[in-house]
Amino acid sequence: GILSISRKENVPVAVDPKFVNFFEFRGCTLFKPNRLETSLALGMEIKTVDDAIEAGNQLLDRLSAHSVLITLGGDGSVLCRKDSEPFFRPAAARHVFDVSGAGDTVIAVMALSIAAGLPLDDGVRVSSFAAAATCAEPGVYAVTPSDILKEVKRYSRRKDTCQN
Repeated sequence: GILSISRKENVPVAVDPKFVNFFEFRGCTLFKPNRLETSLALGMEIKTVDDAIEAGNQLLDRLSAHSVLITLGGDGSVLCRKDSEPFFRPAAARHVFDVSGAGDTVIAVMALSIAAGLPLDDGVRVSSFAAAATCAEPGVYAVTPSDILKEVKRYSRRKDTCQN
């Protein structure tokens, strides 16, 4: 299939799964479910960052994926990899108008980040800003580079900015 060809040709594959085919992406580069999808697939509640890390590690093992990014809505996201410590990124959203398309934005920006050779932690940071821009607009919104830069500037001006 596609995954075996992509592995053979060293082409990264980023997956935003749906419940029906959740476990059919063994060996993918990035697997990006949301909290609800992960909870249903694994039969566990994900209430805390530690819960998300546990779930991410389970998915890494079950899927033999290179990395798993679980999006947690307004709580942020957790990146798990076999070769390094988990990375938690709080949500950058300031005002959530509409969450439509936020997950699609995250997977698109993560795929671009992987293709550009960015470290995954940096991809998570950029995707957080992109998702914040998406959520600030009504309906499904196509984020621009300018939108992402505005979110970065807005976030960097906050006094309570965390280091993640």
